[in-house]
Amino acid sequence: MKVRRNLSSASEYSSLSKEMPEAGEEEDEHINPSDWMAAFGHVPCPNLAIPGSHDSGAQNLNCCNTGPDWKQARYFLPLGCCVVLPWSAAQGQSAGELMEEGCRYFDLRVGIDDSVQNEEDEYKLCHGFFSRNTLRHFLDEIRMFLDEHATEVVVLEVKTVHSFDDDGVSLEEHDNLIAFLEEHLGGKDKFVNEQNLMRPIGELTAEGKQIYLVYASGGCNHEKAPVDKHLDTLLNCLNLRSKWPKKCEPDGVCEFLTQELCEQADACHNKFLVLQGVMTPEAKHMVFGTVCCLLFDHSLRNFAHRLEPALQEVMENCPVDQLAHGAILMIDWLQDQPDLVSHVIGTNYKLHPTN
Repeated sequence: MKVRRNLSSASEYSSLSKEMPEAGEEEDEHINPSDWMAAFGHVPCPNLAIPGSHDSGAQNLNCCNTGPDWKQARYFLPLGCCVVLPWSAAQGQSAGELMEEGCRYFDLRVGIDDSVQNEEDEYKLCHGFFSRNTLRHFLDEIRMFLDEHATEVVVLEVKTVHSFDDDGVSLEEHDNLIAFLEEHLGGKDKFVNEQNLMRPIGELTAEGKQIYLVYASGGCNHEKAPVDKHLDTLLNCLNLRSKWPKKCEPDGVCEFLTQELCEQADACHNKFLVLQGVMTPEAKHMVFGTVCCLLFDHSLRNFAHRLEPALQEVMENCPVDQLAHGAILMIDWLQDQPDLVSHVIGTNYKLHPTN
């Protein structure tokens, strides 16, 4: 019979380190990435180690259609697509495919495309360029996956919302987008609000609640905060911490992540802690990649490959009493790093024993 413990306080999680095996002594578990959360129904979602995708909609980009996040370059950015595109494309799979790979966190940058007549299709994901796929398609894939995998949940962070309007995105437009998100993800009863945040995921999925949506765009707790009117379904930005390393070398990124986990793990026990496992290019990398494109691969994909071994080392060497509070490891080009994804998922067998 499997014995499962519900650990509710930060101190209980910290004491877990005395009982856990050393790194490398994990159970030889067969991990099914499409249903991996089924083994951890006794754990609140913020306390899991979760693989996540950075700039999740930055795949299948349309280099002829500049996104509003770079609206100042709207009419000439396509001319430099050979330079910009390798540094804009951050993923290579759709939402459903990423979830099949084990991804359970999506970092979303939403753009409103004013050239589209159909209101259903005006919302798109962007990173310099618009994705050829609409936000509706992205959300429908997530909903379809969750319908087929009843034990799984997903964390969505709407990090930014952009429009081409000089005045930015209005409160009305935010309200319309939030209604759109709720509709295409299955309705209000599918969402986990702050009152339910620390309930074990098994309890929530039994009630059909599978979506943690952090609406960070516009902030919170002020009169113009879009999320404040929707806290019955959404989570505000205070329920998630995500700091950008802004480093261009693996050592710098990993030093930042190690320090972030050391300083914030205990404080973030009751909310999501996102570790941004990404390298940020400098201008010299873009120029070098363009001039020497026939000899060298300089792109976000190349950066992700260079960073992967160092990220795996961070996860292996992280003290259990820190990681037991939970963390989301957010990476570029997740599909290319199945070993790292499996390692993150497998860490949960050490942190949250199921027998």
